[in-house]
Amino acid sequence: MDTKIKLLIIDDFQISALGTKAILQGFSDYSDILVAYSFEQALDIFEENVIDVVLCDIVMPEHDGFVVIEYIKKHYPNTKTIFLSISEDKDTLLKTFVYGADGYQFKDVAREELHNSINAVMRGKKYFSPKIIDILFNEISSYAESYLNKDMLNSVIGNADNLVLSDNKQLSQAQNGRDLKGLFTSRELEIMKLLGQNFSTKEIAEDLNISIFTVSTHRKNIAIKLSNPNLKEMKRIAVELTAENNELTN
Repeated sequence: MDTKIKLLIIDDFQISALGTKAILQGFSDYSDILVAYSFEQALDIFEENVIDVVLCDIVMPEHDGFVVIEYIKKHYPNTKTIFLSISEDKDTLLKTFVYGADGYQFKDVAREELHNSINAVMRGKKYFSPKIIDILFNEISSYAESYLNKDMLNSVIGNADNLVLSDNKQLSQAQNGRDLKGLFTSRELEIMKLLGQNFSTKEIAEDLNISIFTVSTHRKNIAIKLSNPNLKEMKRIAVELTAENNELTN
């Protein structure tokens, strides 16, 4: 690269931070590699430097990496941000996308790949460890299923009136029986069945072996398709739908 990179590593473990600095110093792309062991130290560095890329750990005392990245995105929008962490927790990985990180690498990443990811984000690209796809495969598949099902949703609802529940809480004709069931993906129907059995979001996640974040996303999609009923009404509809589904499969 023609322009030298000023890099900041934020990690409360000195050995980890200094080790990362040491392996990157072998490359000629950096004008400087700075280290901060806390959010406060990082802010002091930002006051005196224009930082191009931040490598930030996630689990840190006082302020976790998400707080740090959120602050940087707001106050230093031209600075690129990459999480460098050991965490393989699904909810944590999903949050990196929500918080708008430019990349995510695990701390066992090869030296060359870490270097390549820094250069990639400097070119305006996103660079996430390929291992993330394996870890989040089920969540990505569920989202894709939900997304692709929108065509079915659009064909069923036709006009907005079909998604409005009547005052006496009877399903409209367009929402009745199989027409209503056709609005939902198989995963959403599974979640509705458990909702009808008074499972909490956490219990649903444990029963289906998916993350709480994924369950919450499905519940939100279900609510939208039902024109945002209250929880009691959603559970009632869930019971009716899953009961009918059981009759059809018996």
